[in-house]
Order: sequence, then structure tokens, then C-alpha cells
Amino acid sequence: MTQQMLNDDTHNKLIELLISSKCLKFGEFKLKSGLTSEYYVDMRESPAHPELFQLINELLGDIVRTKIGDTDEKCLIGVPYGAHLMTGALAITCKMRTIPLKKEPKAYGTNELNCLTWDQFKYVIIEDVMSSGSSIRETIEKLDAQRVTDVIVVVNREQGGEELLKKEYPHVKLHCILKARDILATHRSR
Repeated sequence: MTQQMLNDDTHNKLIELLISSKCLKFGEFKLKSGLTSEYYVDMRESPAHPELFQLINELLGDIVRTKIGDTDEKCLIGVPYGAHLMTGALAITCKMRTIPLKKEPKAYGTNELNCLTWDQFKYVIIEDVMSSGSSIRETIEKLDAQRVTDVIVVVNREQGGEELLKKEYPHVKLHCILKARDILATHRSR
């Protein structure tokens, strides 16, 4: 597992922007998994906040440039549907290909999950928030798992996703911008 190391200023700025944009909220929340949490992260609103969206894009781009390697042979895949916009922005920034992946085939058109397929490329998966890792697993299962080389996550809730990826896909490298412990430590120190 690779952790993206942010300097303190960038780390604090990202968390402050997440809070001010209401993409990060504190309280008591029930999660998709049924667990309760003292914070909630919803990145769907991030594109409506240009400073936040740009910072996330820059941080994702830094990971691609420093950790991913030859981008000519790789293609970005956003976990449907929350990561599609940030994946598109990242693809433009890094001059990479991206494939819009669907959650399920439609009953019309080509009836395929992928709008496009490029079997000659390796895949880098982008996820906004990782909890158990089930959405990432579902995405990997729709692709050729051996072609997936990396997963980049904006927020790792540290609820088993990292362990799931290590166990089921040991060849995949995980890169995170923020972890739950970072968010909670910053919140508690305020």
C-alpha cells in the first residue's frame, strides 16, 4: 500500500475545503454498510466547488505522475458513478484515456458495461470514498482483474477496503490522499 504524503498546509486546506463545501460533515451518520460513523463524506458535490475540485484533481495528478508510471499504456476507470467526473478531469489533466464504466448494462443500445474497451491497456481505478472496498471490487470484477495495476482513493475510511484489496488483488497498488485517522485527528484538534 502506498500513502500519498501531503504537507501539513495542503492536508489542512483539503480538509477545510471538504468541510466548507459540506462534502465532509460531522455528527452521527448511518453508512451504506449499516455501520454508524461520526463523520460523512459525500464527494458528489465537489465539482460544484471549483477550489476543492481543482485541489483534488491536482493531488490525484501528483499521484499519477509520481506513482503510476508509464501513462501511455494505462487507462483511467472511475468507480460508477461518484468518481466519473473527477476521473474525466484527471484524464484531461494527465492526458490519459478514460473509459466510462456503467453499473449495469442498459436494456437498449449495445447492452454493454463499457462504452469502450481497450484490451491493450492496463487500468488505474479512481474512487472518491473507500469504505469496505466493495464498490472497487465490483469495478475490478467488470474488468480483466489482472490488467488493474493501481487504485487511487481520495478518502480511505479505513473500514476494511485496504485489507480486501490486499487479500483479493495483491498485485494492485493502493494510493490514498486522505485516511479516516487524518480527518478525525484534524477535526479533534480544532
